Amino acid sequence: MSQRPVQLVYCSRQRIDPRRLDLELAGIVQASVRNNRASDVTGLLLAHAGWFLQVLEGAPAQLKSTYARIIDDRRHIGCQVLSATPIGERQFGDWNMCARRLTREDDAILGVLALRDRFDPSRFDAKTALGLLLAVRNIRDRLSLNSPVGDAKRAQLSAGKPGSAAQQIPAR
Repeated sequence: MSQRPVQLVYCSRQRIDPRRLDLELAGIVQASVRNNRASDVTGLLLAHAGWFLQVLEGAPAQLKSTYARIIDDRRHIGCQVLSATPIGERQFGDWNMCARRLTREDDAILGVLALRDRFDPSRFDAKTALGLLLAVRNIRDRLSLNSPVGDAKRAQLSAGKPGSAAQQIPAR
């Protein structure tokens, strides 16, 4: 009998030169896709205002080893778990890893969640953190469904096959 998946949400402070952030995010996604496919971990990483906010989903043992590897990464400091909850179904199961750097164009997301002027994930409760991550996921889903890639995704979903391809949302 397999264990229920767990959803882990954490934040940390970036230790990356802002001029290299996009390049570093691409490297993080590339390594994460390789590692997460092997351990069946999925998730979304947000980068904004010197912070990382990430959700990971998978079996408890795989999440534990993944998070231990993340803690040791020198590109950030001060990892703080905001929630670790058993879930019935993955909410970020389409991506082995997806990264998004929030930009001015994303102010509407932050505004709706009343986070525009005080983005500090270490002060978020679990509901606020997950709400932001889900809002970004939902926007990404809408964008991908309106693209040629979205046509393939719709066909895959209509065939009842959940996506497993990693996707990176390019920073603008």
